[in-house]
Amino acid sequence: MALEGKWPKVKADGRPYYGTTHHLIIPGIITDSSTTQALSLNRCHYYPIFVRTPITIDQVVLEVTTAAAAGKKGRFGIYKADKNWQPTSLVVASAEIALDATAVVTTTLTTTKLEEGRYLMVINCEDTATFRATRYSGMPFTGFIATLGANLFGFLFYAAQAYAALPAAGLAWDTVSASTEGPKYMTFLRVATP
Repeated sequence: MALEGKWPKVKADGRPYYGTTHHLIIPGIITDSSTTQALSLNRCHYYPIFVRTPITIDQVVLEVTTAAAAGKKGRFGIYKADKNWQPTSLVVASAEIALDATAVVTTTLTTTKLEEGRYLMVINCEDTATFRATRYSGMPFTGFIATLGANLFGFLFYAAQAYAALPAAGLAWDTVSASTEGPKYMTFLRVATP
């Protein structure tokens, strides 16, 4: 039997769900432990994700473990990414998220379908705060630092940007912090469907 023109269908990744409880995901990312990470103010911090099969998201969840100053907030968004893992067009952005208390913060997003492809999650904070994070352990989207050495992982990818609404066209990241470990992810998504 000839296989020409006959490709197997890709099964949807699915979502962890039971009763009325949704578990959270980071599409296309393999992680292996939990930790924390401080993020500085006035930077767009980017984190790559890869969507293998279409999903619809409706919430972003993060946990503030060390609060920002009183009244300070943050913004979350998702950009499409080009082949260089640079942001292109804004897909969805959250309302402002309070960062001034230690808490698990759940923020509703406009219900958004993410088609198969490359994306960058982004966080822009009005003040420095520390977040619960998960440590990335696979899928080398961001590659390795060209000079290798002990700090061969790109750890934080960011561009300076004063705190404001996220722009429609993403600001290209131009700074990479190197580390002995891969990136940490601070935002988690709720999948409404496949």
